[in-house]
Amino acid sequence: MNQYAKMLHDKGAFKVFLLKDLEQLSYKQANDQLKTQEELHEDIIVIFVKKMIEAWFLADTNTLSKVLKSPKLNPVSNPEKVDNPYKELKDKLKQVNKHYSKFGKPDIASLFLDHGFTFKNAAAHRQCKSAQKFHETLQSLGNSKKTQ
Repeated sequence: MNQYAKMLHDKGAFKVFLLKDLEQLSYKQANDQLKTQEELHEDIIVIFVKKMIEAWFLADTNTLSKVLKSPKLNPVSNPEKVDNPYKELKDKLKQVNKHYSKFGKPDIASLFLDHGFTFKNAAAHRQCKSAQKFHETLQSLGNSKKTQ
């Protein structure tokens, strides 16, 4: 188990989620790569994001419109099919504020969290199956915890 998962487990977490971008890999390639890099434990649930987690930010149209200060935003029709969601998002952000051009992935994640990003919103997008699966997994764990 990696140090972060162990720390969370030691603090009482009954499950730890590890989000992994597929980037340009197949599911099998990403899974094999993960197994060689991480010691996976039964309490670790791995969620593969179809491309990049930034696809989920593109799928959360509510938060995206707040970040871009554009209430009449045209939603991205299929965020998981955008060739490079990180670049797409960064290009959109630069149009709003030149300061965003210096943002890396953690900065963008913080920006979206600060503006209300939720997995539920991303999962509401019909073409964002990985966010839907993650949201369903969270809900099922919440329900199983209640019955324990």
